[in-house]
Amino acid sequence: CDFDNDDPTVAQANLDADIAAWVAAQTAVITGSLTGGSPAVSNDFTNQSIDLCTGGDLTVTWTIDDICETITPTATYSLTTPTVVSFTNPTDNTVQSCDFDDQNELNTAFDNWVVAQSAAITISNGCSPVLSNNSTSVSAPLLCDGGTTTVTWTITDLCETINITADFNLTLPTAISFTNPADNNVQSCDFDNQTEVNTAFDNWVIAQSAAIAPTNGCTPVLSNNSTSVSAPVLCDGGTTTVTWTITDLCETINTITADFNLT
Repeated sequence: CDFDNDDPTVAQANLDADIAAWVAAQTAVITGSLTGGSPAVSNDFTNQSIDLCTGGDLTVTWTIDDICETITPTATYSLTTPTVVSFTNPTDNTVQSCDFDDQNELNTAFDNWVVAQSAAITISNGCSPVLSNNSTSVSAPLLCDGGTTTVTWTITDLCETINITADFNLTLPTAISFTNPADNNVQSCDFDNQTEVNTAFDNWVIAQSAAIAPTNGCTPVLSNNSTSVSAPVLCDGGTTTVTWTITDLCETINTITADFNLT
């Protein structure tokens, strides 16, 4: 870690330079300490290296020669590798489409989850590890499609690159279910006037709306077009078709119809 650099090639070059400088310094120490005779100092260092991320020892032998003696002192350059990076894994998240009003709210929840998990990934050891993620190149699932978005976090330091992932899961609502409305068949002779027909028609619409009773989905809302149609005319007879529409966050069902028949 003493040679930490964003570029491992530069870090290795700095290590190699330090080894060479150490050999030169030790040679100078030996030379400066010599007494007696006219000894010559040499060594067996030929720019050997230690792999930055493997570590190890490099032993250099110096030879001191004079007319009566040959002395071969040694010294070792030791490189200790960093302790392996340790980290806390991010946590998956599962949410429901019905928890959100629109896609923007879902996107915000996704972004907040990424931020929270990034903060929760506690990194230690290694050499100045840096955390990044790919959340800007992925997106939250679509509100009404559901699915999973996987985010990858990358821990990079001098000697390691570690990829870790977590999932943001979006569960769709259960499909809307409902009871179909029932047709109604009445006779003109059942009524004294048009007002009674209209009232019977209105009451039938109310009863069928209550009977449809939509469930599941995301808080489905029921409406109908009865205000834009009218009951058959008392002495003309015929059929009035009412259409009910169920709308929720992810579904619109407008194929529910029933007939009010006047004979």
